[in-house]
Amino acid sequence: MSITDALKSNPFVDPARAPINYSVAGIGDCMAPLIPEGATYSMSQTEPVAVGDLVAVFFAEGVFTMGGNFRCKVLTGQTAETIGLTQINPLKALTFKRESILAMHRVVAVHFPLHRTPIDPRALLAPHLRPSSPVKRTASTCS
Repeated sequence: MSITDALKSNPFVDPARAPINYSVAGIGDCMAPLIPEGATYSMSQTEPVAVGDLVAVFFAEGVFTMGGNFRCKVLTGQTAETIGLTQINPLKALTFKRESILAMHRVVAVHFPLHRTPIDPRALLAPHLRPSSPVKRTASTCS
């Protein structure tokens, strides 16, 4: 069963079930116009995660009441205690305690529907990145 099928059949997906590299079909428009609904996200568990990256996040059970525990957002900040994520539509900065996140994987590719030009998330979110956040690519301590 694919991760997409698992998400459809069970709103809580254990990240331990995810292969090293996997893809998920996007549902919803919270990342539009950066990423339209229907795009496919490809993730890697081995690529390091850095501020400004698009990430796939598996949340602990009970963090969300609808839509399961898997979300794709832009990583906008990290501290020892928290993870900052941003969605585009509507533009909203979200902060979560690290213990509420089971896993965070880097999105390495987004496959757009036909006739769609990709948008650089760093250019779109530059005004919203936290100045205190590291800008060099480092491995995340979040598994």
